[in-house]
Amino acid sequence: MDNENLEIKEEIIENVENVENVETTEVVEEAELAEEQAEESSCDACEECEECSVEENKPEKKYLIKNKIVREIVSWVVTLLLAVVIAIVINTYFFRISKVDGDSMKQTYHDKDVVCLTRLPHIFGDIERNEIVIFDSSFKERSFFTDVKEALMYNAISYKLFDMEQPTRYFIKRVIAVAGDTIQIKEDGVYVNGKLLNEQYINNEEAPIYTNVSEALKNGITVPDDYIFVMGDNRNHSSDSREIGCVPENSVIGKVIGT
Repeated sequence: MDNENLEIKEEIIENVENVENVETTEVVEEAELAEEQAEESSCDACEECEECSVEENKPEKKYLIKNKIVREIVSWVVTLLLAVVIAIVINTYFFRISKVDGDSMKQTYHDKDVVCLTRLPHIFGDIERNEIVIFDSSFKERSFFTDVKEALMYNAISYKLFDMEQPTRYFIKRVIAVAGDTIQIKEDGVYVNGKLLNEQYINNEEAPIYTNVSEALKNGITVPDDYIFVMGDNRNHSSDSREIGCVPENSVIGKVIGT
């Protein structure tokens, strides 16, 4: 009897354990299924978020593209302005083009010859004898803005494309005497500081005539400070310091350095 009760008890315990194992397995399976569903929903949510993020970033991307285009335009404008400024400075002070008007410098230069001039020697040094210069015969005091304006108006481009002529008040002459020099003109030639000049550059087609000069020049004058005395190489056909007097250095536009 005791043995039967014992067997029944063991059988009951075994059944209970089986039931617990089945329930545990079902719980585990349900937990795994729930976890899988959670992962799937999480993935879906991530995809939806990415799509939303892309949509939200569209205006920002458009702004970045627009901003980049604006920066490019500004960069080009700044570069262009810088190039214009450099061109103006070069054309004003370093190298400038000018056109000869008339035959007062024949045989050195002829009418319509295009010459190149620079202001650098006059900025960093003094004007020297025998230099060929272009000056403003109106003797108006020149300024930076005057130089820039004329550099823009009278240059190689304007001569070529628009056939522009520089003002007739621009004279091209040779420097005969500088500040402090004594100049005297006699019938046989020009004297500077008491010495007769050997002027091989003057027009040899006709002998220069020096009879029509002022009494002051015949007796000799001293060139004032900050002035120069200029004459054309074609002496009989030149309006120069014999008529207009000494030229202020400030009126000199530049030194001719070649054609």
